[in-house]
Amino acid sequence: MRRALLILAACTGSSTTPKSTIPPGYTVLDLSSTFDAVTGAELKTDITENPFYIAMDHVTVFDHTGSHYDTPSHMIRGGRTAEQVAVEKLVGRAKYLDLSGKPGPVTRAEVEGKVGKDDFVIAYVGCKPDQETPPCRFLGKDAAEYLATLPVRAFGTDMWSLSNTARFPEFHEAKKAGTPGRVEDWAPEHQALLSRDIPVFEGLENLTSLAQAGYALIVALPLKIKGANGSPARVIAIVPH
Repeated sequence: MRRALLILAACTGSSTTPKSTIPPGYTVLDLSSTFDAVTGAELKTDITENPFYIAMDHVTVFDHTGSHYDTPSHMIRGGRTAEQVAVEKLVGRAKYLDLSGKPGPVTRAEVEGKVGKDDFVIAYVGCKPDQETPPCRFLGKDAAEYLATLPVRAFGTDMWSLSNTARFPEFHEAKKAGTPGRVEDWAPEHQALLSRDIPVFEGLENLTSLAQAGYALIVALPLKIKGANGSPARVIAIVPH
């Protein structure tokens, strides 16, 4: 984290010499989706013309669409909600993993020895937003348990769900029928990370821009919504030119 701290110090400067730019030799990449009608965001705009022009919006958005943050409370009863996340977990050194080109779950063998404790893992699988056919790769239980027990600082990915989306129809049938079950059986990858308060960011974009970066500092900021079980997130990477 020493390099991360040096970058942040260079960005902010001292209290007497504030800086408004990132340090020379670095640039900022946007890893976030745009919230629009495609992601289900609805804007009701209120425009005032007099005595001067003012535009404001009422925004309605599902908190698990587009680039978003999964809170522990998303699947852990009594878990932390959006406003309770430890902010130091939202900033960290990226470890980029290209896990694309294969079907099925991401396995422990694909991540073991490639990430370290406190890494902000960025896992690229080549998933398109709301891709259903073929199903996106998902995080296997063994891989999730390995990452959670290191533990990593956070996990970000272009998967729109860490879970096996091929099981979603089965899940909705069980929900409709009121069939009881356990999160460990339906979503063991979420349970592994969220039960240990490891932030999860799904639906990220532009991840291949990190492939040749060598180093990246990730800053991932969900909205501080009291009691929310998820949140839209703006995620950026600070990387060398």
